[in-house]
Amino acid sequence: MDTEKHHIIVDEILELASISAGKARTELAPFSPQQVIENLLLRHHLQAERKGLELRAQLAPELPNLLIGDAKRLSRILDNLLKNALALTRHGYIGFSAAVHQRYRGGVSLAFAVQDCGSGEPAEGEAQLALDLGALDAEAINSSPGLGLALCKALVTLLGGEIWCDGVPGLGNTFTFRLPFGDAAAAGSEAAKGAARRHPGFNGERVLLAEDNPFNQQVACALLERSGLSVTLAQNGAEAVELVARCDFDLVLMDVQMPVMDGLAAAREIRQLSKPGMAELPILAVSANAMEHDVRASLVAGMNDHLCKPFTPDSLYGCIAQWLGKGAPGTVARSAVAGAGTAAFAQVVIPVDFEAGVRLTGGNAELYRDLLARFRQEYGARGEEVRRELALGNRQEATRLAHSVKGVAGVLAAFPLHGAALRLESALKGDDDAELLLEDFQAELSRALAYLREHGDAPRE
Repeated sequence: MDTEKHHIIVDEILELASISAGKARTELAPFSPQQVIENLLLRHHLQAERKGLELRAQLAPELPNLLIGDAKRLSRILDNLLKNALALTRHGYIGFSAAVHQRYRGGVSLAFAVQDCGSGEPAEGEAQLALDLGALDAEAINSSPGLGLALCKALVTLLGGEIWCDGVPGLGNTFTFRLPFGDAAAAGSEAAKGAARRHPGFNGERVLLAEDNPFNQQVACALLERSGLSVTLAQNGAEAVELVARCDFDLVLMDVQMPVMDGLAAAREIRQLSKPGMAELPILAVSANAMEHDVRASLVAGMNDHLCKPFTPDSLYGCIAQWLGKGAPGTVARSAVAGAGTAAFAQVVIPVDFEAGVRLTGGNAELYRDLLARFRQEYGARGEEVRRELALGNRQEATRLAHSVKGVAGVLAAFPLHGAALRLESALKGDDDAELLLEDFQAELSRALAYLREHGDAPRE
């Protein structure tokens, strides 16, 4: 058994044991369901292609942009169901769908379905779902369906939902589950505007922000300062290490991907400094990547937590409050709040969501308008810049350029562009042919710029 699979099995056994013992606690925070879904589809699409299978996805256009729930556990449920479908399907396709099942005051129930082209014996699928930790033998634990499906049932139940299996012998099974979520939009923009007031405990604590992207710098500094924190800015990891060595800080927000020295290397160096207190200094990773291996890499490097960007004011303040000892344990938010559906559904999403963008900048419409203006001035030629670097053989620089657009698009709530940049960056990091994804990226960039020219600035406060 390879090391990665071993770690996954251990994680799942521990999670299942925690749920069985009644010790599991949910982590509720704002998140984008489109972002969770897209990350999973990107990963499993490549695995399906290797097996000669098609991954068909249907995302209902009415899916909310922003929900409140446990994004990490939703991702684990979907990941296990897709793994199971891939393991059982030898030819044909894997089907995936997400839709609104029911709306109610302050919330919404979503229905997810994963279809395989396996044996189609529903009794077999239901039996796997019904297994508990005590009933799992060594064969079930090491098989794809056994442990994974048992954990899916436990997680769905923990989150207040239901899951079942329907099958047609010889044609395949469909695993369907429904989960309730809070509707973040129902809370209204006033909740976002008042986020700073809900964390009144900040009183000049010194925060080092290590971030190289000017857009992210501007947003993060504005949110941090308006909440009562004192902010010092580092442009890269090496500068962050130097500042920590010379000055005293109460907390460090460390971007993971930076020039000169990345955040992981910087965190390791800070922990090795001879200066007193370095072992206890809270260092929070800030990253647009939210997969389990990304979080694990941050923790192994010496970080205390992993905050995904673009973040909401609530998720940022809540995470900082916990590590400064001003928040309740276990309430840290790690969820990103931007993302697009798959490429097939990008056309039903508006290019730039002004209301979401204002929420992401803490209700500061003036700041958001400034960012939109900078975006129009500085990023209009980014697609051609990526193409030029690829033609020169500079794949690493092209990846960096795509990554920068992904971060900016997330902050601006340009969801389709964010998704296109994410797909392009993922392809550039590997050995995949990025030509079609680059065309998609350029099309979404042009679409976002045209939308801004047509509709003007964000609404005023």
